[in-house]
Amino acid sequence: MALELLQEAEMMLQPWLSGRTTPRELILFKADLQRRNGQPESSRRSLQNLLPLHRNDP
Repeated sequence: MALELLQEAEMMLQPWLSGRTTPRELILFKADLQRRNGQPESSRRSLQNLLPLHRNDP
């Protein structure tokens, strides 16, 4: 199972590692990791930080 999680993490991080990601995608990724790690309040705060970015993002 740990190998599957590592492979999933590597796949999700690939756009970031190659420089093809946006701040919005990084915040969504962070919120998803927080949710998966049992930190729903931290995840919610991350998503709230995303709202001001989304309003200005085309």
